[in-house]
Amino acid sequence: MKPFRIGIIGEFQSGKSLLINCLLQRAVATVGKGVATTHTVVCYRFAEKQDEHFVYCKVNGEVYNEAIDDIHKHDTDTDIEVIDVFLNCSLLKDYELIDMPGFGANAANNSAARRAL
Repeated sequence: MKPFRIGIIGEFQSGKSLLINCLLQRAVATVGKGVATTHTVVCYRFAEKQDEHFVYCKVNGEVYNEAIDDIHKHDTDTDIEVIDVFLNCSLLKDYELIDMPGFGANAANNSAARRAL
């Protein structure tokens, strides 16, 4: 059975990424500092083996592997459609967490959040 998908939706700077970090019990998602921090959709998924890399896909379909600690360098990119993060976390066996750009920051983030919905 596929994991139940939970989208974390809300205004920008409302604690969506902080909630993700609390649920995962580790600081993975970029937490805001007064400006919109996530411009792309970030999906947190289960992986049997802990992998310290995430996969992100550019709009042109190219796939890249990056270190999880470097996710903050890419979740603000506007040319990335989705970032997939694979973690060995028991919560993610049953639930896929989706961190979305917040509404109200700018038109591009509003559009990305609507597409993800």
